[in-house]
Amino acid sequence: MLFIITNSDGDTDIQSIDEGTFLEELSKGDYGDSPQFITADYLKSHSDPSYWPEGAILILQGRVIVPAVVTRASSWSLPK
Repeated sequence: MLFIITNSDGDTDIQSIDEGTFLEELSKGDYGDSPQFITADYLKSHSDPSYWPEGAILILQGRVIVPAVVTRASSWSLPK
């Protein structure tokens, strides 16, 4: 699964998409005529997407992990 992070006019969009669909959309021009991809080096000093170039794309690969619901809470007594 790919997570595509884009910025347009200061609005950040995060999209979860499979690689095949992303490549198809990319070839159709859905991400502009010549998209600029954000690299790890660029991201080190430009982590805020609001300051990325217009139409820039950051691609993350991974999976979403949803935490399990906690059904029990513990309590402790602190010394006075």
